[in-house]
Amino acid sequence: NGSINRIELNRIKESQEKAIVKLTKRFVDQMEEMELYSVELTLGGIQAISGVKYKKLTQLDLKSVNLGDEGALAFGACMRETKSLQLVRIHDCNISDEGLQAILGNACLLRELELGTLGQFHVGAAAACCKLLHQTEHMKKISLIGQEPSLDACITGMGVALQKNSSLEILTLRNLNLQTKDTFELAGGIKVNSNLKELNLSETTLGHIGIKEMGRALRKNMGIKKLVIFGDFLNHVGLSSISRACKFNTSLRDFTITCNGMTGQAFDALQHSILFNISLDELEIVEYGEQEYEIDDHLLGNYKRRRMV
Repeated sequence: NGSINRIELNRIKESQEKAIVKLTKRFVDQMEEMELYSVELTLGGIQAISGVKYKKLTQLDLKSVNLGDEGALAFGACMRETKSLQLVRIHDCNISDEGLQAILGNACLLRELELGTLGQFHVGAAAACCKLLHQTEHMKKISLIGQEPSLDACITGMGVALQKNSSLEILTLRNLNLQTKDTFELAGGIKVNSNLKELNLSETTLGHIGIKEMGRALRKNMGIKKLVIFGDFLNHVGLSSISRACKFNTSLRDFTITCNGMTGQAFDALQHSILFNISLDELEIVEYGEQEYEIDDHLLGNYKRRRMV
């Protein structure tokens, strides 16, 4: 069959390496998408797969693949040589700081990049990520997803990079615990980046000061159409800034907020601000605490999508 354009390799053992390499080379001219999930390959196998000159490859997914630095270098070179590549996702691949720099340094032609739970994301890789934002003219979406403090290092300097980036439209920072300094920098970049259309901060803890700064940024940035935000034990002061942003940001079409322990006063301020916003089409409010709220009947009105939990 000479028409296969997508290959998914799931839970492949090292003993099957030769067959996998042969298969990859067989369809190198047709292949458009490749996904490696929980694949056990030797360095030679990784180099053989990444060393092939793909002509049509647009999407590469690496999940739970023990790449190591040498493997990361090989795939970095593959990204540089494959001009058609637009989307790369890398999760849980045991890559050190040096390996990540090799991948990020060759990502300037990508349109979408997703990095998550990488284990070693420190100063060098963080600087490379910010440099990528400075240099790229093609990147439309960046997602950083982490469960370890090391990913937070990438936020340092990202605010400045966002101020100069003219292509990014979607920014996802999920499951991070941002420090106050990081939030100030990030909000400063979001405030002036008019190209940004979607900001997803789900499961990312901002704190009261972070929520306040993000609200100020969203009042200035009238380009964002979709906002996903998360907060623990938000009080009236912490949420009032976001409420005012929802009230006056006429570009906002889709708003999701997930909270734990939002006070009744904070909820009242939020719902009245939302009611004031005539541009909002989709609304989702999720509260995990035991607080009871009085919901205005008008809040249950004419949204294309509404979910309140």
